Amino acid sequence: VTTLCTSVVGINETANENDFTLYPNPTSGVFYLSLSPSPNGEGRGVVEIYNLLGEKVYSTIEPSNHLTIDLSSSPKGIYFIKVISGQNIYMDKIAVQ
Repeated sequence: VTTLCTSVVGINETANENDFTLYPNPTSGVFYLSLSPSPNGEGRGVVEIYNLLGEKVYSTIEPSNHLTIDLSSSPKGIYFIKVISGQNIYMDKIAVQ
């Protein structure tokens, strides 16, 4: 008897270049996050940054549409950027060199 078991585990992400811009990437630590204005006029939401261990290293609530973020005092490596805006979640990664 052969049994086939499949399951799907994941995160539903919305990716749209017009909603989320991260530059420069890679960076020496200081980088810029640009978000499109919310179509319904609501606040932008939450921006969180995590290291590879899943530890939150940065967070801000209701940020402006243009942020300057400084991770130059953080260890070099890959970081994950998560923007939560209403029902949408935008994710990207940045390399700090």
